Amino acid sequence: LASARLRNHFIYNNPTKNYASVRKKGDYSVLVLDDQLMDPPEMLESTRREIAADPKIIPVAAVSEANRHFVMFKVTDGTEKSAVPRLQTVSAAEFAGIGLPVPVEDPCFKVRYLYRNDRHVFLIRIEKTPDHDVDIMVETEAASGEKKAFYEPFGKGLYPAYSCPEGTLVMIEKPGLPAVNIRVICDERKASRFKR
Repeated sequence: LASARLRNHFIYNNPTKNYASVRKKGDYSVLVLDDQLMDPPEMLESTRREIAADPKIIPVAAVSEANRHFVMFKVTDGTEKSAVPRLQTVSAAEFAGIGLPVPVEDPCFKVRYLYRNDRHVFLIRIEKTPDHDVDIMVETEAASGEKKAFYEPFGKGLYPAYSCPEGTLVMIEKPGLPAVNIRVICDERKASRFKR
């Protein structure tokens, strides 16, 4: 099962169906998380919510390159375990002792930053489980004036924020020069909010 653009690549070598189709044991679901031209956000997020709620569907892989994000899941009989580790949790006290705080508007999250081994390290902790998923958007500026920006889905897109308990920690590392200015936004994914 695959999103529209990816199905074009698989269609001649593998039988494929739309990712919103009925899933059965042995199926793989491959999704592009940021292709709104081919995949309506409402349908994508509805499918992601179904996947996150089904313990028989396990994460297989996530790949990000140049702000393009792909995830793969497998439908199992419920006995198979994922090789992809769950996100860890950390206490508020332990989190507060790491790096420097970075302001973020969404009250469901706190962000801390440190720089080590020529890499930016962003730590994002869930303070209160949200009713939506987010993309982590980051802008950095070095003393030289060099600016960089990127975004990454929370939990690499495998573990939506709404499916994680309070204290869940996501770590994002990116190479770059030491930053003098940092901006982090936990941007709500379109159509990911619970409908009440």
